[in-house]
Amino acid sequence: MKAIIETKEKRIYVYLPIEVEILNDILQELDGQSTMQVRVGNLRKETLLPTLIDMKMTLMTTDIFKLNRFAELVESLDDMEAVALNCLLYQEIINGFDEIMDTIPELDKVPIWYCHDNREMIKFVAEEGLLPGITYYDEALQSLLDAEQVCEYLAYYRGGMLMHARFYCEPFRFLDFKKQQEEETESDAMKMGGMT
Repeated sequence: MKAIIETKEKRIYVYLPIEVEILNDILQELDGQSTMQVRVGNLRKETLLPTLIDMKMTLMTTDIFKLNRFAELVESLDDMEAVALNCLLYQEIINGFDEIMDTIPELDKVPIWYCHDNREMIKFVAEEGLLPGITYYDEALQSLLDAEQVCEYLAYYRGGMLMHARFYCEPFRFLDFKKQQEEETESDAMKMGGMT
């Protein structure tokens, strides 16, 4: 991942992740600057993460080590995870560097499906019962329906998104996961509070 790091006085181009010694050199070069603007590019999964390419992140210069970890995490994403992250960013469900860092380990909680052809997509919709009226799959359905149209209807009916004509994603259901997680945390805290 290529990062463009800008401060009031400097612009640095660096490929991340890199060794700690080089990060220390960059930190010394940024000495006296408290914040930096960061943009990223040249990602391994760049075509699946266009929203991340457009982001400009403001970080403390001391966050350069977190930025290096960010690069490791982003570059290790598989296709499904990259599309899930892009959907969350595109819908502004998450914003900013820290939220992205916190969310990457939870990307498996974003409902997303890959369908490489018309037959697979329609079969998936029928088997999962995602749309009323399509409750079983047979070859006749395939000739009557187009996967892209089915995905567009899914997006309208269920609030999902068709990404790159191959992935169907329901990013807003990630909010349900986060809400449940918060409720469980509150419940655990109340239980712990009741024990004292």
